Amino acid sequence: MTVAAGIDDSPVSGLVVARAIEQARWRQSDFHIVHVTYMPVVHTDTAIDWDEVAKAQRESAWAGVNYAIDSADLMIERVDLEGYPPDTLVMYAANVPAGYI
Repeated sequence: MTVAAGIDDSPVSGLVVARAIEQARWRQSDFHIVHVTYMPVVHTDTAIDWDEVAKAQRESAWAGVNYAIDSADLMIERVDLEGYPPDTLVMYAANVPAGYI
């Protein structure tokens, strides 16, 4: 079984990754960290570069957990997806198959 942990750009993501690393070590399993980019519907007259928004969202999320990833002695697969985060994470975990935190 694979341990999969979903992250975003909140401070809690670092704690989630640290706990998931412990679980992956204990279970001696693969570990996937999953970030789901979500673009809300916005009504505006201003042009928005959605690719730049998505890029900034991903960079912010990964920057918050890089220290935990770099110090882990595990093979870690980074996964970037797009969609509604709760649904996308559950579908990903079901298809891996994974337990998730």
